[in-house]
Amino acid sequence: MRPLWKSLSRTSAITLALLATLHAQAPTPTQTALTISPSTAGTNTAIVLTARVTSAGSPVHPGLVLFCNANAAHCEDAAILGTAQLTSAGTAKLHLRLSPNTYSLKAVFQGTPHSLVPREPSTSAAQPLTITGLSESSIGPVTATTPSTGRYNLSATVGGLGTSPLTGTVSFSDVVHNGTPLTLGTTSINALPTKAQLSPFTLATYTNSFLQVLSGDFNDDGLADLVTLAYDANQDINLGTSNLVTLLSNGDGTFRSTTVPLTTEFPPAFASGDFNGDGILDLAVYDAFSCSITPMLGKGDGTFTAQTPTSIPSCVGPPVLVADINGDGIPDLMLSGSQSFSNPAILLGKGDGTFTLSVPASSFITWPPTVLRDLNGDGIPDLITTSENYTSPGIYPILIYTGNGDGTFTLKSSIPYPHYVNSLDVADFNDDGIPDLIVANSDSTLDLLTGNGDGTFALKAPISLSGATPYQIAAADFNGDGKEDVLIASPANLKILLGNGNGSFTSPPISQNTLSYQGFTLGDYNGDGIPDVASLLYNNNLSTTVFTQLVEHTKQATIDNIPLQPDTDHVVTAHYSGSTDYKPSTSPRFDLITFPNVTAKLHFTSTGFVYSRVTNTYSGTLTVTNTGSSAIAGPLQIGFTNLPATITLANPTVPKNEGFFTIPGGLLPGKSAQILVRFNNPFNASITYTLVAYTGAL
Repeated sequence: MRPLWKSLSRTSAITLALLATLHAQAPTPTQTALTISPSTAGTNTAIVLTARVTSAGSPVHPGLVLFCNANAAHCEDAAILGTAQLTSAGTAKLHLRLSPNTYSLKAVFQGTPHSLVPREPSTSAAQPLTITGLSESSIGPVTATTPSTGRYNLSATVGGLGTSPLTGTVSFSDVVHNGTPLTLGTTSINALPTKAQLSPFTLATYTNSFLQVLSGDFNDDGLADLVTLAYDANQDINLGTSNLVTLLSNGDGTFRSTTVPLTTEFPPAFASGDFNGDGILDLAVYDAFSCSITPMLGKGDGTFTAQTPTSIPSCVGPPVLVADINGDGIPDLMLSGSQSFSNPAILLGKGDGTFTLSVPASSFITWPPTVLRDLNGDGIPDLITTSENYTSPGIYPILIYTGNGDGTFTLKSSIPYPHYVNSLDVADFNDDGIPDLIVANSDSTLDLLTGNGDGTFALKAPISLSGATPYQIAAADFNGDGKEDVLIASPANLKILLGNGNGSFTSPPISQNTLSYQGFTLGDYNGDGIPDVASLLYNNNLSTTVFTQLVEHTKQATIDNIPLQPDTDHVVTAHYSGSTDYKPSTSPRFDLITFPNVTAKLHFTSTGFVYSRVTNTYSGTLTVTNTGSSAIAGPLQIGFTNLPATITLANPTVPKNEGFFTIPGGLLPGKSAQILVRFNNPFNASITYTLVAYTGAL
């Protein structure tokens, strides 16, 4: 269901005592069973994982179920395929699509330690899943270098969109003048370790100003969709209009959209979760003008129904965080505040899509970025936040609050952190089953803080990043190796650091240049089981573009020292053979122009040049000689890469001076042609020009 990626009532003393008694009860045992349908399927087939949780034969509800890789050491982070809330029938379902492979999966019920009837966690037996078929591949375009005159090195990059290693061969072909393909050579793709790169899908452009983009499977087809909040300030001079735009995935990186007007005036943030326990993702939309949050219950088709809003005291702002803060198995909300120090607003879920505003027993301050995550293994989310003000010169504390299981938090530790924090995330980077912190700093560095399992951390050596300051980071497994990686977003760049599984990362990072970055979300938009990236990109027209990207495995194929016919326009393609894991693919056409043996030298002296009082220039000649043994038929066009700004060529076939000239009749072997040259000031120099363009036929 979720893939991975003002009025208060007084509680009487009797009620408090009763609750304390209930919470003191020993949790009852539970049993979890997992079924997979179908257990064998082809690529691009939606698979349904169904977990059934019972206690003494009766269905358990509410609660959260994790669906995990059974072969992983811990059901954490990269091992989690997705999560789902238990319905009243005691079942939780996850729809997903995976790459061809054999899998062993399990379901883990998290338990509800602080519900009215506490439940113990339980784990299902492992179940097999086989996905058959071939993964998609891509190749090209071809690139060429010239090691010596008349010979070329040709290369092409093969990309595999699955998790299996790339194998196979690549054939390079040339389509010459008569249209017959000529095989230039075939080679195996190299045996170097698989590299990864960021590769763009298509751009989807909209005229609204998107404030946030969120991923989730909102129509239960196993593909991640996008929901965006669009704010169009042109519709109203004061407030503008707000729309909810749903982009349902087509499975190939493209989307079909629907737009629904919102009653909220200016919604700057939202979050998703199954707030009424029906197995369908819902939304919680924050309105900055009315200082309220509105639940919007999902219908299972990508549309939503708005519910009664809940007012937020002191107008605490986003981000909106979702977690089971009080341990009763029902998702709750926290608004942690984005503009200044503030007391967070906590809304406890009732399980029917409504929320009750909770007042913490003791107030505490949060400053973004803020993350909820169980750090000490007690099943209750803890809070990681930061401080804007330094406690001593150059020290900006990271604050760790432990969750008490009743909607309140207690300060555990204050980490004296030597950087101003832009973003942070939590994941297990060293595969010890304990959450770690990854922190992006304003001085273009990253820090890894490894967890000790009790809410405390050890700071490791910083990781330096080249380029712009990182604004946002996120942890996920982007290359399907079961190890946590880090996505880093800067103003005009996305980077990925691939994790080694021991707390270190490969270098250099994978990089993809973008437009002006505004934010991102993660989801599997093409059904290969690997997270992709959807970024908000902003331009000068205040319109926003959604740009999705995917990470692919790549290997190089090269053939060297290939002779090609001179003076010819070659069309080169590369064809990947495919393998037992990947489909074949062919590169785009690459136009390769081979040059004749022509030298062009121009020797400037003031002697013999004619000065024109009309144009205030000096005129001379350029001599071009065919030093080859064969004739060059016309028209022969020659251009230059290093033409000085003060020199122009008088082209007899073009009615203006340009950095190239044409010899209509071509050149016989050993013959020369001259062309008029003009320059502004006489001087002594010797300049050799470089041939960059040739058109003509033998």
